[in-house]
Amino acid sequence: MDGNPEKPQYGKREKVRVEIGLKDDGGKPIEADLSVSVTDRRAVRYDSLGN
Repeated sequence: MDGNPEKPQYGKREKVRVEIGLKDDGGKPIEADLSVSVTDRRAVRYDSLGN
């Protein structure tokens, strides 16, 4: 997976645009429906069980 942000740095609560490229095992581009969630690691506790 490759990710290219529109800008090198963003401010707090600023809308972020990232172009994401996905490829299969043979290196061919593939289509996908994706959802991304980003949070501050201090706001969400680490799940030691990996759930």
